[in-house]
Amino acid sequence: MVSNLSIISHPVAVTLPEVKWLLDLTSLNQWAPALNAEVPREILDMIQPLVPQSSIIGARGDVIDGPARQAKTERLKTQVNVLYTTIQQANQDFWSALASPARHLAARPSASSAGSVEETQLTLMWNYQSWGETPGAMEFIKAQSTK
Repeated sequence: MVSNLSIISHPVAVTLPEVKWLLDLTSLNQWAPALNAEVPREILDMIQPLVPQSSIIGARGDVIDGPARQAKTERLKTQVNVLYTTIQQANQDFWSALASPARHLAARPSASSAGSVEETQLTLMWNYQSWGETPGAMEFIKAQSTK
């Protein structure tokens, strides 16, 4: 079936905020124990609002604390892996094209079919900029691709 709609476009769009949240939590997991050991809690509470962080984390104060943060990180890892694998199964070219998009970004196919290179190109056309503007997202996908 030929269509101008992409089967993977919405899952790709949903994956990005999940990856962003996972990257934020991973970063928080890396620096929080060091700060907690050396800086009194009162000082951390004063600094916390001034530290740049994603609005995703800022809006969810419940994930700042260790046990909740660790549990959420593990759930997000699972969710991102499921999304990544599902998209990979639907279109084997997409993730590698997102990591190295040069030849695909100039293409403007008018139609595509599920799993086709044209589907990859259309999905990149609609999603690439947001992935490129999200710090760490492209590096995360490149790392996922090498697993």
